[in-house]
Amino acid sequence: MTDQQQGVHQSPQLETTASIPALPPQPQQLAAGITAASENAEATTSELPSAKRPRKAFESSEPITEVILRRLTKIKEGDTVLLRLPSDLVKSVVVQGDSLIQLGKYGAFPASQLIGLHYDITYEIVSSSGSGASTPQPGSLDLSTDETQNKKGNKKNKNKGKETAVISKNNPAWNNILRPLKRQPVVDAVIDDIVETNEFIEDLSETKKTTLSHDEIAELRAQGCTPEEIIQAQIARHEKFGLKTDFSKEKWRRRKEKKFYQTVQPLAPSIPNVLYHYNLRSPQSILHLRDDTLSQLLTMANVRPGGRYLVVDDTGGLITAAVLERMGSEGSILLFNESDSPPAWGILQTMNFSDRELEPIKWLNWLEAEEGYQKPHKTSLPQTPLRPRPSSENMLLR
Repeated sequence: MTDQQQGVHQSPQLETTASIPALPPQPQQLAAGITAASENAEATTSELPSAKRPRKAFESSEPITEVILRRLTKIKEGDTVLLRLPSDLVKSVVVQGDSLIQLGKYGAFPASQLIGLHYDITYEIVSSSGSGASTPQPGSLDLSTDETQNKKGNKKNKNKGKETAVISKNNPAWNNILRPLKRQPVVDAVIDDIVETNEFIEDLSETKKTTLSHDEIAELRAQGCTPEEIIQAQIARHEKFGLKTDFSKEKWRRRKEKKFYQTVQPLAPSIPNVLYHYNLRSPQSILHLRDDTLSQLLTMANVRPGGRYLVVDDTGGLITAAVLERMGSEGSILLFNESDSPPAWGILQTMNFSDRELEPIKWLNWLEAEEGYQKPHKTSLPQTPLRPRPSSENMLLR
């Protein structure tokens, strides 16, 4: 039989053998195979010189979006909080459980009351002892004086602030609480239905007006009247209040609310709120940067999540914080500064960034770009030998 005939004769046998289904492996064989595979994988991983170390625990615990959302929604202990007052001024405070936040004529309350509250909600200061929320607390500082002292930077003013920082536990302000403010209903009127005008209202001087005097308002506050009761007393004393239009009445009421209400509104630590605060407080520290200029800068730089950017910041960290917020802490930022240590910027602390959110930021000294640059080494000063202390006998001989 020739080779061709043998090949033709053997081909059906090969097909028949290939068509026989293989028996499934037994459970013991599967277990042994899995154990061997895992051992081989561990051995291979341990032998690799470039095996990565396990990442930090907080990186795998929750997504970065949850960390950012929690920072922008709730207040926790140790955070820096921007409080908007009824006068539209913004005061920066640090939430410490054993401290008392004083707001001048707008009252005072324990800092622990802010822990766990949500941002961008208006809260009123209420005394638990029964007195009204408009009762000024003793020992409180005037906010305008405090702002003036911060701007001037006088040493006397700083020492004075340190003296008043120590507050007795007997101060009734420690019993004050914060609760959400219930706003009065806004006037809902149709323009065609308004028939009142202001033609019979005369603009009188402050001395000729028939409203409450400062002494009468102070007496009402001492009696524990709420801000709403004081406003109603002002309306009752106002002779020509009924001649005003609905819009004039609402405007007058809003002005009195800013004067008598004791409210605070914690602002979320976002770039628009921080920029608003620094433009009121010290615009020169951020180079008088406005919100529209900052948004245009971020747009033209095409800042987006996952990007890599070189940043030269001379605005106290505002540009860096804006880039980090736009990136969502996903990407890389390389800062250039003039020192061999990371810059200490207050704006990054004001925005309450966590360590995980600040992880994309790296810093580099300008001089390290040169080839011949060497980092300065810390040299210890030569120690001078100590002179022997004269004994009592030598002192007597002298």
